[in-house]
Amino acid sequence: MGACLFFQYLRRMTEQSDGLQTEAVRLLRKAVWLLRKAVWLLRKAVWLLRKAVSLLRKAVWLLRKAVWLLRKAVWLLREAVCLQDVWVQNLKALSGQKEQN
Repeated sequence: MGACLFFQYLRRMTEQSDGLQTEAVRLLRKAVWLLRKAVWLLRKAVWLLRKAVSLLRKAVWLLRKAVWLLRKAVWLLREAVCLQDVWVQNLKALSGQKEQN
C-alpha cells in the first residue's frame, strides 16, 4: 500500500512537472515573440528618426532658401524705389525746363 501511494505521488509530480514545463515553454516562446516585436519596433523607430532628421534638414534648407529670396526681393524693391525716385526727379527737371522755355 505504501508503494502504491509513492507511485501515485511520483505520477502526480511528473504530471505537474510536465504541465510546468509546458507552461514554461509557452512563456519562453511568448517572451521570444515579444523580444522580436520589440526589436522590430526599435528598428522602425530608428528608421523614423532618420527620416525625421532628413526632413528637418530639408526644411532648414528650404527656410534658408526662403530667407535668401526675401532678402533678394527687399533688395529689388529698394532698387525699384531708387529708380522711381530718379524717374520722378527727371520728370520734375523736364517739366521745369518746359516751363522755362
